[in-house]
Amino acid sequence: MTSLLPPRLSGFSPMLLESLGRCHDRETLCRLFGVSAPLLAVVRKPNTQQHQHVHLLGQGLSLELRCRVKDELLEQYEWGLRSFTLNAKYWGGAWPEGLDPSCHTAEEIVGLLASQPTQALITPDLACFAIDGPEEASWSILAMLDPSDGRLKSLSMVHMGEWLETLPMAAPS
Repeated sequence: MTSLLPPRLSGFSPMLLESLGRCHDRETLCRLFGVSAPLLAVVRKPNTQQHQHVHLLGQGLSLELRCRVKDELLEQYEWGLRSFTLNAKYWGGAWPEGLDPSCHTAEEIVGLLASQPTQALITPDLACFAIDGPEEASWSILAMLDPSDGRLKSLSMVHMGEWLETLPMAAPS
């Protein structure tokens, strides 16, 4: 897998970042995110009319998938990962280098991750900003914080624009 990931996100889950904005078949999705009842319920019944939300509660991870028809016979489908959300309380994976979900303010998160910090929307309980993704893609990040203690509650990353070319995916480590 060729890594074209933004340096600001070093240390973060390459599997999630390399999948964001790309489409995969059912088998690849299950290999990447694990075979789970919520994921299987979505990928067994293709629905090209709306985004599908999958909550992998044990992992602290929520996915927003979009089903696309892969062939003209309407027999093969693929699912694109439009966005993901990490629940800070339950996410056991790595965070971007330098980000400690227990002690950063919205301003500090913007300073660590934003491509253009001056264009960020910041309030005591959220930070919303853009970050440059791979292959000139644009991603948006929404960080939700608990204003009473300043702890990060969730971090969402959203791919904006057209789908990226699908990369061959290595098995998750």
